[in-house]
Amino acid sequence: MPGQSEEWLTNLYRRAELFPAITPCRSGARGGSPGHNGAQATLLVADDEPDMLRFLKSQLNSHYRVLEAADGLQAIKKALEFLPDAILLDMNMPEKDGLQVCRELREQASTQNIPIIILTARADEETKLTALSAGANDFLPSHFPHRSCTCG
Repeated sequence: MPGQSEEWLTNLYRRAELFPAITPCRSGARGGSPGHNGAQATLLVADDEPDMLRFLKSQLNSHYRVLEAADGLQAIKKALEFLPDAILLDMNMPEKDGLQVCRELREQASTQNIPIIILTARADEETKLTALSAGANDFLPSHFPHRSCTCG
């Protein structure tokens, strides 16, 4: 997500801490940043935690067309099908983890240059280096409080 400031990320973390346990499940995209064709930029978000996926989508869908994936296999399939402008991957997902997804997307000519950001609860230096060596462009520690969501 080129051009996004640290202030934007800090505000995102702040909103995560205040995010209510029951959230409206929004769909669609409004306004936003231009993508490669002058249309709204597309962001693929892959996370196996429904609450985190819903939260990220709620925070990003006013700026991006957000595609969702609940596991690594879905992330690869959607990345190859839709060729998003950027990809946000949870590091620990079923089927294929974020690192495997990142490596596989880097091997494909059509997805090798898409910016990929790995999101993980582990913020140590070794994890960061592992993510970057797998081909990620950046690494974000996720220290959001996990809450139960009862919406469907």
